[in-house]
Amino acid sequence: MPFKRTLIAVSALMLVAGVCLAGDTTRPAGDMEMPPMGPPDEMVNLRWLEGTWDVAMKSRMSDTIDIWTDAVGTAVYEFILDGAVLKVTYQSEMMGMPFKGMMLQAFDRELQQWQATWVDNMSSRLSIYTGHDDGQRLVLTGEDIYMGEKLTTRITSIKTSEIGFDWTMEHSADGGQTFWTSATATYVKR
Repeated sequence: MPFKRTLIAVSALMLVAGVCLAGDTTRPAGDMEMPPMGPPDEMVNLRWLEGTWDVAMKSRMSDTIDIWTDAVGTAVYEFILDGAVLKVTYQSEMMGMPFKGMMLQAFDRELQQWQATWVDNMSSRLSIYTGHDDGQRLVLTGEDIYMGEKLTTRITSIKTSEIGFDWTMEHSADGGQTFWTSATATYVKR
């Protein structure tokens, strides 16, 4: 009988030790763990964008046409999902018709890069861009299709002050070797 009691006691101690070890939250380096919730610091640094902006834009439809069209519009920047995502709602006129678009922008913690999506009522297509920010200049690049042609698109935003920034959209038909400017805009915060 003493052997059975000893075996039961040892088994019970092993079970308790196993439960305690399983509950240990310290993990060796390299183990998977849950990323933090909420906005990364990169998103917090964009808080100055929140609000309504007046937009003065010039655009052209082709690199072979040197006719620029002026438009004025508004952009509303707001943080969603506890500040982890920036949502931009844009509206203006394009060629005398109402133009509306929406962007979602976030900083991917794991990839350490910016990601943005854009959709509007003209193309009815979801465009996806990725890029980097040096603190004053955010450059996003992606692929678009315009009138059946695949284009590399580069979008650059340059902070000029807490209440202003400049924006440029460029396209390339040769995989990014050469670009032409399709739109420029100045954003001024209300």
